[in-house]
Amino acid sequence: MTLPWLAQLGDQSLGLRRLVKIARARWRVELDYRELKEELGLDHYEGRSWNGWHHHVTLVMLAHSFLTLETLRSKKNFWVDPAEDPS
Repeated sequence: MTLPWLAQLGDQSLGLRRLVKIARARWRVELDYRELKEELGLDHYEGRSWNGWHHHVTLVMLAHSFLTLETLRSKKNFWVDPAEDPS
């Protein structure tokens, strides 16, 4: 059985840490998708137009980005503060 993330590597020689990181990335994607559906209403769109669906998905992704940044900013030693002006 070939796992999908291994099938895409080709002839690259990666270390064990890198392979584990790639394998765990799928879990993070699954968690984010579940959060988008359950908490932010990604699956609540019932329209019929491409523009309406695109608008809905864009707003859900924007809300998810905002909530993620706010969560990370509240943690101690977060490496970036989006509220600071770099100039």
